[in-house]
Amino acid sequence: GSQTLTWCPRWWCHDEAVFRLTALWTAWEHMRVHDGPTAMAAWLVEYADPIMSVVLDAEAGPFRGCKSDRGHKHLRPHKNAALPCEPAPAGLFDERT
Repeated sequence: GSQTLTWCPRWWCHDEAVFRLTALWTAWEHMRVHDGPTAMAAWLVEYADPIMSVVLDAEAGPFRGCKSDRGHKHLRPHKNAALPCEPAPAGLFDERT
């Protein structure tokens, strides 16, 4: 069968993924502070599920061409079930004003 979802351990190399994940994180931070006890459930349904569906889409998402088990280019396969992640370059997540 065809693969419908994919991930890239070098996710930060994909501008679209960085943009979408930053938007997702920003929405989370706002909702957890301002939107009360149901914020987590609302965030999942309204933001996380639709955004991650786009990010992980193997055919049209930013990681198309990447393989979660083989990585961005020639990374070794990972045998555990965790999404592999290499350390992001220094300064990538510095505070923005």
